Amino acid sequence: MSEFLAYRFPNQDVKKFSGTWIDVSPQEFDINNTHFVLTDFNTSTFSVFQEKSDLKVISIPTLGKSKEVSISKEIYLDELESTMHKMKEQHVDKMIFSRIKSVNSKSIDYNVVFEQLLEQYSTAFVYFLYAEKWGCWMGASPEILLEQDLASNFKTVALAGTLPKGDEAWSEKEKVEQQYVSDYIEEIIVRNGKLTSKSLPTEKNAGPVKHLQTAFDFELKQDAILQFIKEIHPTPAVCGVPLNKAKFIIHQVEKHERSLYTGFLGNLGGQKTTLYVNLRCMQCFDETLDLYVGGGITKDSIPEKEWEETERKAETLIQAIR
Repeated sequence: MSEFLAYRFPNQDVKKFSGTWIDVSPQEFDINNTHFVLTDFNTSTFSVFQEKSDLKVISIPTLGKSKEVSISKEIYLDELESTMHKMKEQHVDKMIFSRIKSVNSKSIDYNVVFEQLLEQYSTAFVYFLYAEKWGCWMGASPEILLEQDLASNFKTVALAGTLPKGDEAWSEKEKVEQQYVSDYIEEIIVRNGKLTSKSLPTEKNAGPVKHLQTAFDFELKQDAILQFIKEIHPTPAVCGVPLNKAKFIIHQVEKHERSLYTGFLGNLGGQKTTLYVNLRCMQCFDETLDLYVGGGITKDSIPEKEWEETERKAETLIQAIR
């Protein structure tokens, strides 16, 4: 079965390759050379893509049926209430609670969906891939995990808090949610490198929604990149605070496997590192598309509004599917 990778970084050309995905531990990874990598929410092992040839047309293999469940609004609200109770009991300040929204795809051409994502989200990292280990995935992510400017100059962002694009006022809930992420990332930067600048929180548009974003510039030695990634992934933007307690609750309450959702992917090594968090993504099957959507939960969360937020995030992908 042919494995493939197609992607486009913002303001760059689309690249399409056939090839092979292999698993590599961080200890085995050659940071002096550039490779396209991906990893999931749970593990530190990299899946590294080995190019064989350029592709003009992507041939979609048989993808089977989804084993995950698209839950109803009623079940989501009940499970979120229970989750918030667990968070209070275990003193968790923030946690990302996610769900799957399944869309019928019997008459959908996945190549066309990919082209629509490329057209609609010019400032996002857009990708389409198939790996025997992970299945077939597609997405358009607005969130940089790590970007290298020069040999030792890097950028990252704290992206959190979500509102509809037209809304003006950010509530205290969204501001606090974003601050958790910003503080956490700054601490890791200071521990591993040298912070050179930090922006005030600004708005970042992502399709029908917008987020609060703090941008960081910092210096990091080449031999410290893998340690930095180990410490920063997963961030509170996709997991929670405190990290280990939040991850424990996620495994307790979420009925699906996150797989590549909230992992990261992109180029790593060779002074060309550009990694994105795998948000606004979906897994492709023969008859359905599983859209992964989530939101940051705090003590001030209102379950009905959290449901609405996940619906708006799903719309980012549904616009391209339509």
